[in-house]
Amino acid sequence: ILMEDYEIQMRNYTTDFYPESSIIPRMLEDIVDKFNMPINFNEKVLTVNKVENHFEVSTDKEIYYARYVVISTGFRLKKPDIKGYELVTPYNRMKHRSYYRDKSVFIIGKGNSALECAGDIMNEANMIICASPSSIHFAYQTHYVGSPRIVNSVPIENYQLKSLSAMLDCNIVEIKKDGNKFVVTVSYTHAKGEVEEIRVDEVICATGFEPNIPDIFPRISKISERWPGIDGEFMAQNIENLYFAGAITHGLDYKQYSSSGFIHGFRYNSIMLAEKMFAKLTGISLNKEIDRQDFLSCIFEILNNNSGIYLQPGFLGRHIVVNKKIYECGYLSLIAFKDMEDIQNIHLLITLEYGDIKQYMDKPLEIEREPGIPEKSLHLHPVIRIKTPHEHKEIVLEENLFNQFDKSDVNMKIIKKLQDSLII
Repeated sequence: ILMEDYEIQMRNYTTDFYPESSIIPRMLEDIVDKFNMPINFNEKVLTVNKVENHFEVSTDKEIYYARYVVISTGFRLKKPDIKGYELVTPYNRMKHRSYYRDKSVFIIGKGNSALECAGDIMNEANMIICASPSSIHFAYQTHYVGSPRIVNSVPIENYQLKSLSAMLDCNIVEIKKDGNKFVVTVSYTHAKGEVEEIRVDEVICATGFEPNIPDIFPRISKISERWPGIDGEFMAQNIENLYFAGAITHGLDYKQYSSSGFIHGFRYNSIMLAEKMFAKLTGISLNKEIDRQDFLSCIFEILNNNSGIYLQPGFLGRHIVVNKKIYECGYLSLIAFKDMEDIQNIHLLITLEYGDIKQYMDKPLEIEREPGIPEKSLHLHPVIRIKTPHEHKEIVLEENLFNQFDKSDVNMKIIKKLQDSLII
C-alpha cells in the first residue's frame, strides 16, 4: 500500500519480513477512515451492462449509472479437473496442524500454497507427499515472484534427504475413498508412464489461484483460457471504458519478471490507471514540467529512486514527452508504449529490465558478466526507449550491483548522446 505521507505503512503495523495477511484489511480500514471513502459494503453486484456510452450496474440494493467501470475481483481458488476432487480438503479449510499428527497426507500442488501447507504440518504428519505434473523451479532461478520461494523449501530438502516427505512429478488420475483411507492414483511424469495407487489418511488441494471473473460481466474477451483480454492501459479489449485493476491484471505479465499478480506489483498498475482515469474524468493533466537543464538529473532520479520501475521490471516505465517543453507523465506500461501510433512529439519510456537471464536458470549464481558492455547486461539494468515520428530506438545502460545508476563514464557517454540526439 502506497501512501504519500507514509502514515499507513506496513512497518507501522509489523516488522516481520513475511507479515500476517490479516494486517492488510486493517491497513485498508485505516485508509477508508482516514479519507472518509464512500464505500458501500455488503452490496452484491448482480449485472453490469453497457448501454450506449454508459454502464448500468444493478445491485441487490439499487441501480448505478457510470461512464467507467473498474473490475477488481481478484483471484479465487483454482479447482483442478481431477476425478474425485470433491472428496478432498481445499487448503483454505485445513484443520489445525495437530489434527494431522501421525497421519500420512497427500497435497495436490507443489507451489507456494502447497509448500506452506506442508511446512505447517511437517512436525505433525508422519509422511507428506506433494504432487503436480511439473518440476519445481525456485523464484531465485526464474526471477518470477510467484515461483516457489526458498523460505518454503524445507519439505523439498527433506525429500532429497529421505526424511518423511516426497515431491512427485505426476498426473493425478483419480481420488477414491476406501474406508477411512484415500486412494490416490498417479501417473508418473519421469517413469515411462508408470501408474501407482498411493494410500493416505488425508488429501489436501493447494493448486493456487485463478482469475475471478464472475458471470455478471458479459462478453469479456480472453487472452487465454483464464485471463481477461485487456490492453496496455488495463481496458477490456472488446468493451470500451471497462477497466481492470489488481491481481486480475496479471494476464499481461503472467510468469514473467514483473509482479502484477501480487500487491507489491499491481499497486503501481493501479497508480497508472488512477492517473489516466483522473485525467479522463477531469480534463486535468498530472504531467510535471521539467526544466531542460534538469533533464539528466530527472533521468537518474527515476532510475535510482522510482520503486515502480524496480518492482515492475520490463512492464512499467516512466513516460517522458518532449516537444517545446519536457514533461514527466507518470507510469506507462511497455505494452501501451509499443502500441502508440501517429505520434507527433518525442516519447521516452524509462524502464529497468533483465536480459536473457533465464539461460542461466540451472546456475543462477554463476552468471557471466561483461563489464563496460551495457548491451550484454543480464541482471536488472536501465533501458530507455525513444519514439519519434520518424524512428524507434533503444538505449541500454550497464547493470549495477546495488542498482545505483550513477553518472559513470559509460552511462554518461550514452545519456549525453541521448540528450544531443533529442536536442535538449
